[in-house]
Amino acid sequence: MDEIIEPICAGCINEDFLRHRIMKSANRAECLNCGRENPSIEMDTLANEIAKILIDTVEIGELVDIWDMDRDRISHTEQQGDPLSYFIGEILRVEDDEDPIIGYVLERLVNQSPGDEGFFDAEAYTRKTHLPFEVQENWIEFRNGLMHKSRFFNHKAKEFLEWLFEGIDSYRVVGFGPGVVRMLNPVDCKPIYRARDCTPPKDYSRDILANPSGQLAAPPKELAPAGRMSPARVPVFYGAFERRTCIAELRPPVGGKVISGQFQLTREIRVLDFTALEDAYDRKILSYFDPDYRRKMERRQFLKSFHNIISHPVVPDQEHEYLQTQVIAEYLATQHVPPIEGVIFASAQDKHEGGQNIVFFSQVISTEPLPPVADENGWYSLESTPAIPGIEFVPESLVVHTIEQVMVKTKDTKVIDGQLESDINDFFERDY
Repeated sequence: MDEIIEPICAGCINEDFLRHRIMKSANRAECLNCGRENPSIEMDTLANEIAKILIDTVEIGELVDIWDMDRDRISHTEQQGDPLSYFIGEILRVEDDEDPIIGYVLERLVNQSPGDEGFFDAEAYTRKTHLPFEVQENWIEFRNGLMHKSRFFNHKAKEFLEWLFEGIDSYRVVGFGPGVVRMLNPVDCKPIYRARDCTPPKDYSRDILANPSGQLAAPPKELAPAGRMSPARVPVFYGAFERRTCIAELRPPVGGKVISGQFQLTREIRVLDFTALEDAYDRKILSYFDPDYRRKMERRQFLKSFHNIISHPVVPDQEHEYLQTQVIAEYLATQHVPPIEGVIFASAQDKHEGGQNIVFFSQVISTEPLPPVADENGWYSLESTPAIPGIEFVPESLVVHTIEQVMVKTKDTKVIDGQLESDINDFFERDY
């Protein structure tokens, strides 16, 4: 075993990932910091690892002019950001800037190239912004694989979704309380609504008035159409937390007619709220020393924008674009552990009012008999147990809506010499 020069022991390291790595090593030495003989890492080795992390994650702050209000002129310039010691402390999970370990590392970094001003000689630094290119490429590959190769038995797609949603149950929202994955219960869940378009010639009014619980519920599998979260013949419950959102999602014409009704939960249901992802954080701390740090961080960044993918509007006759979200829903309902029973996402048709849709997967609405379960003596019942749906119609909650006006919001782009103005601007901005 080689002698360790200027060792730092595992006991003086706060960062869990690095400390466990040092503990597994066979290198023991008397610590430079505490004087105890423990599993240790050489100070120069630690400084070199932190140098690589810093070069990859921070950049020298920009110079900004500081205005002297009394003299009404620029007094001096300074760099934006925080000192190098701040980022070293963050990497090592040390809150005290005066911690001697930070000083040992900092001394070695600034003396790496004596007499030659380098990266570690600046006064302040800012965090680099890393775009999740690799995850976006994996997402495009996932989409193309489903659209043009194989949806069924697509093991690569399953592996991607397993990696993407790994640990999603630990995500929390600041000031929100519950996690991104949470339980909805019958006591405090907001009212849930579902509607049907009854515009002639497809007027289902009489059928709905005669049997509202059956006609407004999710259709049977034989009649279930393809939707954002389900392929054809797979029944799911598409609802919303506001009646207006249900109406908007149906895109009825002026003069049309829509009937809506209220539903309530009969048991707790486990849902994934995509609307909360943008402001969510993972309770698990990522280690800068983890070789897979960059990929895990990109995954977190990608998940923050994932809600836009889920809620992206799809125009009529382009329902094949639902394929990716259908597969995601199928994965969450059948492969994720523990299974997700429903999802919440923003309405593409009711954005200005903040409308939210909720979808319950088939296990919530199924009435098919449950498989027999052994009792305490190991005996199985000869009779199957009927399934109890997790959601039911609220009597006397029907409302008939006559559509008098439809609001349209547009994004307008001028055409100049046969080209869209945005394309022309992009041409000059990029200097092509």
